[in-house]
Parts: sequence; structure tokens; C-alpha cells
Amino acid sequence: MAEERFYCERPRCSVHNKKTKALANSLEFFKNAEFGFGEDFTPEMFFDRLKEGVARLNCKYKGREIEVTMMRFGGTISYDFKDNPNSDACLGGLTLMPIVTTIYNINKFKVE
Repeated sequence: MAEERFYCERPRCSVHNKKTKALANSLEFFKNAEFGFGEDFTPEMFFDRLKEGVARLNCKYKGREIEVTMMRFGGTISYDFKDNPNSDACLGGLTLMPIVTTIYNINKFKVE
């Protein structure tokens, strides 16, 4: 598997109780983060780690269970956090956008 690089600009999370505040604080770590996925670290492995973190939150705090879903579409990877399985509304999420161009030297940059 070739390395894929992604960027998470700003995770989002609606805060309305202690559990969602803890989730928002956890997601804040990924603000402006760059992800390098390859054979050693895949999007599915990251998904498993997110599920483990949410399971810890569900054990620590009472209330609705939070669950995580993962979706890949058009090169973008989306991890959504929901507390109501009967609704399409998400209380939070991480969206990873692919990095398609990296500029190492502005002097070689040309616009045509």
C-alpha cells in the first residue's frame, strides 16, 4: 500500500453534556493534524482506536451511547460520532482531506 497523506483542519463536536465535552476535548488533539497512512498505520486502525476511545467515554459517563462510523468518499475519509442510531444527525466528526500537492520550494512554483 502506497502512503496516503491526509489533513484534518478542524474537528467538530456539539457539546451538551460531560460526555460530549470529553469527546470534544479528545478531538481537539487532531486540530490541524496531518495523517500519513500506509501499511503500518491504516485508516481502519485509526477507526479502531477511535472506537476504543469512545468505548472508554461510554463506560465513564452515563447517558446515550456514542458510536463511531467511518466513510470513504471521493478521497475524503470521514469519522462521524452519533448518539442516536435512529437519526442521521451527527454530534461530531473528523473529516480527513487528502493532501494532493506539497510545495517544498516556492521558487519552483509556476502558475499557468
